[in-house]
Amino acid sequence: MSELDAFEAKVSENIKLLSSTDAKVRRKAAEWLGEAGDPRAITRLRQVYKEDRDKKVRQTAEYSLGMFRALEQGLAGNKRDAVVQRLEDIALRGKMGRRTSIRRSTLAKINLGLLIALILLLLFNFVIWDKLKPILNQTAAVASVASNDNESEDVPAKDRDTLLNEITAQLTLVRNDVERLQSQFQTVLGGGTVNCGVFFNNPSEYSADSARNEPDIVAIITDLNAAHSNLVTAKAAYNQACPPNSQPFTAAEVGAPMGQVVQALTSLAAVDAALPAARGEAVDATEAVTQAASTQEAVVSTPTPEINVRGHLTALGQIVDNVQAARGANTILNQYWSDVRASGTRAGCNQPVPTIPPDYVLPDIDAQAIPNLKLAVDLINGGLSFLRQGWSQYTNACNANNLAEALAAGAQNAQNATSAFENAQTMLTTVRNSES
Repeated sequence: MSELDAFEAKVSENIKLLSSTDAKVRRKAAEWLGEAGDPRAITRLRQVYKEDRDKKVRQTAEYSLGMFRALEQGLAGNKRDAVVQRLEDIALRGKMGRRTSIRRSTLAKINLGLLIALILLLLFNFVIWDKLKPILNQTAAVASVASNDNESEDVPAKDRDTLLNEITAQLTLVRNDVERLQSQFQTVLGGGTVNCGVFFNNPSEYSADSARNEPDIVAIITDLNAAHSNLVTAKAAYNQACPPNSQPFTAAEVGAPMGQVVQALTSLAAVDAALPAARGEAVDATEAVTQAASTQEAVVSTPTPEINVRGHLTALGQIVDNVQAARGANTILNQYWSDVRASGTRAGCNQPVPTIPPDYVLPDIDAQAIPNLKLAVDLINGGLSFLRQGWSQYTNACNANNLAEALAAGAQNAQNATSAFENAQTMLTTVRNSES
């Protein structure tokens, strides 16, 4: 690979890193791309500047876009030779690298690349910069007067109506993304694959700085941002399953991200419950329970009288209690794998396999009427599937006398089962509360 090819590969790599879940990695990539001066990064840096949830990453993207502006001015002005030399040093030697001999073919590529870069940068100047400059100037003006100690004081406080309207709009965006992600995870739990063509709003976190004069609204924003944070964490698994990563994502891996979805739904329910009071809508004592249920309608569907919800809750609760009890199948399996990890013991190989309950069948009409009950059933059945796999792995490892080699996969299935049952318990509690 030539020096120029290696540089172009590094540019592509850093553009991909702008999608990392680690803000430090994104910030470092944005900074590197600004200094590298490759125009291919401009579009992605603009997107990061507008949409990234981390303030420091947005500021770094802003700085990098300014670097492109300076580069364009240098190429178009009387410092073109110095800029060209600087780009050669970056592309072929690295910022701190030593001068090396350059083949003519490589120089030809450089000249062609610089010509294309100049054209793209001129386009950036005359088409994009004029639209972007007012936004960047406004951001810079705010940043210049901000201090580390009282940064929030420089953000103008908003009136209640504006805050509540913005929160409601943000709530809709977050809720839509959570529900779409929940549907994708349920598909995987059912043995399917994620649909990478699903549209997500991908909203940024809502800043509480402008609501500092309204403590009750700050509390609502805190719940809303908690839902947003859980959404972002859960969606990372979906992102890894889609291009450019395209990593396998199976039912065995749904437990943890589904737990984040459950927590997001719980936080959204808290926001729904608090908004009427924040708007000053009167809710008398006799209507309080009804109002609380209706505000959670998008998270917990109100059961119809014809459905035996309590019967489902009792049966599902018994399944979870059965496997999670002191001598339950999941508790014992986790203990056996822990023993293998700690001391390599195979004492469990001489014990019978506990009975694992069959999957729970929820009638379609009940599943459609109570989506969260359907989610709880999916989680429980998924946990039972992990449990069966875990016991099969343990038994096979005992017979083959290779418990140590099977430890990682077997213990992971046991942990996945635990996560699924715990998340299901949370959903069962949510449905139970909506019934009371």
